[in-house]
Amino acid sequence: MLRKFLGLILLVISVWLLLLATGWSLPYKIILNLLVWLRTNALFSAVLAFLGLFIGLYLLREGFFKPPIIQLTKINNGEVRISQAVVEQIAARSIAGLSGLKSIKIKVKQEPEGLIIKCYCRPDHSFDLKSDSSQIQKNISQDIEKITGIKVKEVRVVLRVDLWKK
Repeated sequence: MLRKFLGLILLVISVWLLLLATGWSLPYKIILNLLVWLRTNALFSAVLAFLGLFIGLYLLREGFFKPPIIQLTKINNGEVRISQAVVEQIAARSIAGLSGLKSIKIKVKQEPEGLIIKCYCRPDHSFDLKSDSSQIQKNISQDIEKITGIKVKEVRVVLRVDLWKK
């Protein structure tokens, strides 16, 4: 709903600018009349400005950018949801004890078949590429399935070896 409203406002502003750019005098006269009216009715202008300000701040604060939610299977009397941030934390904690990792970043994507987890790692020189990478995949998959009950479709381990300091 908000997306459609903002799209409509953007469309009106774009048409207005197009009319001004092509030389129509009507939009220019309307803008001048509006500015004169706003200046003569300063109290009403201030109320409109504060109302717009508070609505804008409310939209930004109240989840204009809501965190992604993962829908779990429905249970007897309702449903259970979990945020992606929680799943990312579970994955990060499941590999936190592994040696050879300097930094870890986890991204989670939900698909109908299960979760796809991307694990971006910055290994150090003691990291064994084959065995440690498969251990990361195993730990993340087992912990997420055990703790949340969500099926993990795949775990992609992306090693950022270009950041190695030699």
